[in-house]
Amino acid sequence: MNNNLKDLVFEKTRILNQYYNNSVEHLLKRFSSMHTGSPYSVMVGVAGAILVKSAIYQIEPNETVKDAINNDVDYLLQKISESNSLIPHHCGGMSGFATLLLYLKKIKLIGLNRDFFYELDIFLEDELDKCIRGNNIDILHGGMGIGLYFIHRRKKQPIKKLLDYLDDHKDNYNGAYIWHRYDEYRAKDYIYDLGLAHGNASVMYFLTQCIKSGLFKKKSTNLLKGLMTFYLQIAEPESMSSFPSFILKQSFIKKVKDYSSSRIAWCYGDLGILYSMYFASDILQDNDTKNKSIEMLIKCSKRMGKDSGVIDAGFCHGSIGPAYMFKKLYNACNVNEFKIAEDFWISKTLEFGTEPGVFGNYLFLTDKGGAEQHDFLQGVHGISMVLNSYVCDIDSHWDSMLFLS
Repeated sequence: MNNNLKDLVFEKTRILNQYYNNSVEHLLKRFSSMHTGSPYSVMVGVAGAILVKSAIYQIEPNETVKDAINNDVDYLLQKISESNSLIPHHCGGMSGFATLLLYLKKIKLIGLNRDFFYELDIFLEDELDKCIRGNNIDILHGGMGIGLYFIHRRKKQPIKKLLDYLDDHKDNYNGAYIWHRYDEYRAKDYIYDLGLAHGNASVMYFLTQCIKSGLFKKKSTNLLKGLMTFYLQIAEPESMSSFPSFILKQSFIKKVKDYSSSRIAWCYGDLGILYSMYFASDILQDNDTKNKSIEMLIKCSKRMGKDSGVIDAGFCHGSIGPAYMFKKLYNACNVNEFKIAEDFWISKTLEFGTEPGVFGNYLFLTDKGGAEQHDFLQGVHGISMVLNSYVCDIDSHWDSMLFLS
């Protein structure tokens, strides 16, 4: 590790971690206009602060921090009990919050109320049924995110419903499988979304988790192999981007290539796709695909200029996401280019954090220009979590919240 860089990151975490001395109740009141989701949302609400506190506790175990985490959880559970309407989804709601609770239990920071999870299972299975009926399998805002919760809970019936849906609704091109969705924001048409945040790379992740958990392995393996075949068939390793963000379904059917370059990010582009492909090929023991994904990832690791599309520090599409993903890839396969990329994106994250007068000196690009964001996916919580994990070893299973383990 670059010791000078580590010292700089350590100093930044010292500043950032002071923020987490506050309770989530205090943070919610102070920064209420900057949280776009429900209070119990880990990704876009105040609950992401609890995840960072869990890292701080692991670095320096302290009963005061542990008590604070339990108080924060109790506060959010009370908010949930008082709510007349709960959001079910992974990004903004209950399935993501419950996954956080299961992680905190795993690292022995909290106990679990079995009645709470029994009631939640009933609620979320009903919501999953609604998602399936509405053809909404989006991992952040729909069925697969709820499905991940049920994988953690090892509940077979909800998983079977999702796998049956995927099997019934796949587009099959001679054994290459892909799932389409209607894009109401950009294309105004049916697309093959290739990204991790909302697209087929997240299907890859979901199927990989089913196989790892031993749930319906035969069907999951068949679907995963078909999906990876599709990605390999459309890959363009010699282009700047091996994959576009999405493909118009009709253009693909007509064999019209209208691909555009994609960014370096967690949400869309080569990094999220190839990260998912690498770990999927590992679970399938498919060394040929694993090696091809490494080759394309090495090319991806060298996109450090304006062509990366990175303009702020957040996890979703900023610098800290690539920093963390290249760290995980380096730990998995010991390719030096990935370590170089990790350190580069960590350094860029520190460079972005120089705006005076705002917390942690970070501003994030929004529709209204630069603004503070106090959430995990696009704001300071994600940055704090990754910088803490850069300087100290912590349990990495927190990143299942972001479909990375």
